[in-house]
Amino acid sequence: VRPEKARIVKGLSRLQAELGELLRETCRCLARLTQYVSVAVTAGERSLTVKQVSLTSLSPERALLILVLSSGAIENRIVSASPDVTLRELHSVATSLNQACEGRSLYQIGRSTALDVSHLSGPAARLAQEAWQELRAVAKTSTAGRAFAEGTAMLLAHPEFQRDYELLRGLVQIMDDPAVLAALIERTADGQERATATRPTALVRIGRENPHEVLQRLAVVASRFHAAQEEAGTIAVIGPTRMRYTETIPLVETAAGALSDALTRLMR
Repeated sequence: VRPEKARIVKGLSRLQAELGELLRETCRCLARLTQYVSVAVTAGERSLTVKQVSLTSLSPERALLILVLSSGAIENRIVSASPDVTLRELHSVATSLNQACEGRSLYQIGRSTALDVSHLSGPAARLAQEAWQELRAVAKTSTAGRAFAEGTAMLLAHPEFQRDYELLRGLVQIMDDPAVLAALIERTADGQERATATRPTALVRIGRENPHEVLQRLAVVASRFHAAQEEAGTIAVIGPTRMRYTETIPLVETAAGALSDALTRLMR
């Protein structure tokens, strides 16, 4: 059993290394062709769920949120409470959180809307909302993909970044934080028209259409890529709003299609 397990682990490590190099090389190529920043983000873990949510009073103004995940991991967060929240209400809040998680993956929870607290009193509703935000933060962190970026140096070729140091600094900071970058590109690509491995479709967001403040002065062209029929990630280009869209959009869609073909072959 041990030699077989070792071979499986070695095989998975090789696939992960090959995937990383494939995404980096695709980003390098796309950055050279477009003269903009290119980013690739892998799809995060989609099968994780929340098995149980518990709330325990630590003090009149603090409560402990305990999350048991399907992977066996346990996450603890301290949330603000109120002396006016009774133990019965604390139990009701935990019940509401469990019901909100039922039948949904952690990935879906991280991208969900506000919790319905209309049946709870004021202090209990505020506690539920804060606990829900903490739960969603855990969900986003636990399901984040890997991010790869190339072409940051090419930003200096564009007058927008030569004139505006703060814009350049903000974008470079995002590029240097893979976790933030992965979450940002996933949020930007949300709502994209359903695409397949054989028909990549780019989503274009310009200026204030972007969800992040730094990107609201820029443009993003993004497209999903697949492994067989499963969504595997997003590839995107970030540049000034005067971006050459007629050239950039087909290049991003072509890159997404090429990645889908390569990943499908790699996973066989």
